[in-house]
Amino acid sequence: MPVTELAYLPLLSSNSEGVPQDPTPAFLDTAREVLRIQDGWCAENLPSDFKKPPQGVGLFVQVDNSRSLLLTAHWDSTARHGEWIQSQANQDVLKMLTPYVDMPRVSLFHVDGVDAFTGPNAKAEGENAVLSAKYVSVSRFRVAADKKAGFERAWAEVGHILQAFVSPFVHRGGWRIEKQEGSEDQDEFVLIGGWDNLAKHANFVGSEGYAVYYETIKTAMLDCDTRFYRKVL
Repeated sequence: MPVTELAYLPLLSSNSEGVPQDPTPAFLDTAREVLRIQDGWCAENLPSDFKKPPQGVGLFVQVDNSRSLLLTAHWDSTARHGEWIQSQANQDVLKMLTPYVDMPRVSLFHVDGVDAFTGPNAKAEGENAVLSAKYVSVSRFRVAADKKAGFERAWAEVGHILQAFVSPFVHRGGWRIEKQEGSEDQDEFVLIGGWDNLAKHANFVGSEGYAVYYETIKTAMLDCDTRFYRKVL
């Protein structure tokens, strides 16, 4: 089953006042080279699951926090991703990123059974590619472990309301594989999709079907955190 990688990269402050700034051209040039090295390593070492394009690779900046970046990729499995993580090539690129990224605060996890970041050659007919969207949302629904089946039933019942509203973008979701430390009694459903603009999300909250969607989902979750990103690479 495929997995989607979500890696959160907090940038170091680029000025003495610690004021948030957009990623610098120097960082973006380095990140572009890092992605080129990863692509080359995958092509040489993981030929069975390397697709170009797409393989769901993107670098995004959080809309309301320009020092918070999101790196995404699709992998055949967590084990395959682990091969890249343990490789000398990955150790080398981490050194390249060290001047820009707050490495002790980097975190990542995988979403099970989904290629969430579709590119132009992976989308179904009539579907807009997530990687071509102006904005991407990542919604993380925190669910008590014993309510997981109930959440799946709720999503099956009302997920179509959101899908109809965001069409032709498709929002894909799956369960987080790695448990968050200190939250072993909880699960997390991660929903990812594209938006033409942020106003459309606000319009969904005010739409006719939203009340049914939210009230149904709410009964099966503890809370939900939604963040918006724009693609920079």
